[in-house]
Amino acid sequence: PTTGAPSDAVGSPGNIAVDTSANVFYVKGATTWGSAVSMVGPTGPAGASQAYSENLLINGDFQINQRVAENGSITANTYWRDRWKADSSGAADASVSGFRVTLNSGILVQVIETAIWGYTSLSGVACTVSVEAPSADLTVTLGTVTGTITAGSGRRSVTLTPSTSGNLNFKIQKATAGTVTLGRAKVEVGSTQTAWIMRPQPTELRLCQRYYDKSYFITAAPGAYDLVRAASALVDGAYATGFRFAVPKRTSPTTVIYHPGTGTVNEMRKVTSGAAMAVASTQANETQIRYHSVTSGSDGDFYEYHWTADAEL
Repeated sequence: PTTGAPSDAVGSPGNIAVDTSANVFYVKGATTWGSAVSMVGPTGPAGASQAYSENLLINGDFQINQRVAENGSITANTYWRDRWKADSSGAADASVSGFRVTLNSGILVQVIETAIWGYTSLSGVACTVSVEAPSADLTVTLGTVTGTITAGSGRRSVTLTPSTSGNLNFKIQKATAGTVTLGRAKVEVGSTQTAWIMRPQPTELRLCQRYYDKSYFITAAPGAYDLVRAASALVDGAYATGFRFAVPKRTSPTTVIYHPGTGTVNEMRKVTSGAAMAVASTQANETQIRYHSVTSGSDGDFYEYHWTADAEL
């Protein structure tokens, strides 16, 4: 180490002396030290400023559709694609093509459970709402605060500061009557719009399954014929065994049991003979279906069934 150029009286030819305070080094020649050589390279390009912030919306691109909901009319206060429903004020009409959603009428709503993102409350906290390339002006609401996202290309946004605590209703609709298309909705904490970055699909699906889950393959509607992916249960007296959910639910869910062959509600199918067995009730909590109360069957009988579990807000 050195501070400044070392004395020619020290060192041997080929030695290197480093001045860390000035970020330079020197090489000893036959009798003298050479000129200082900088160790600092050229300035690189500027990095992105606040390139990404977590999206508080789940399924913001409308790609997950466990209910296999069709494009078209959505009954008031009824869930459509995962985490999205029509407003309680009236029906909506919407469709998805690729990564674009077309809202023909009504209001789409997602209830944001603030606690799962680490917030006890977002009251008084600036939040930015953004969408991709809206074809017309949008009215968006966060809690009770409303703003406008103007039409245009690229990502468009508005910053809102909710005044209510607890879970927040996020609503999106066309500012005036008529049809609007948009893509990839996002709500993030902060007054700056950041980039849309898709979470991995398995992660997004697990977030959805906290609120709604099923035993069927993701593209199969509840009630569909499917003996391959059915859950199984053993009978013990008036009960049939349950199982643990892969993803814990927000609260004790409302469950529906389906016969895997006919889709009949509240029935199971005996594996060995195909005979149906009625299910009187199902006991479930956040982590599991504990058991089913059944009306027939013998100890040790092996049955199969499908299920849905709804713990939506």
